[in-house]
Amino acid sequence: MNYSFIDFQRISKALSTSTEALRNEFQTDELQLAELQEAENNFRQALSFGLSNAK
Repeated sequence: MNYSFIDFQRISKALSTSTEALRNEFQTDELQLAELQEAENNFRQALSFGLSNAK
């Protein structure tokens, strides 16, 4: 897979913005918010791992 076509920064920003919007609007319960936060953290870890191994 060629990762150069994936805009990881845009995806990361979208996840962060979505999490923050949900937190501010209280449109979800705490469990759903925690799951979204965990998904965001997992994505960031995968991104860091992928970028460090791409060298």
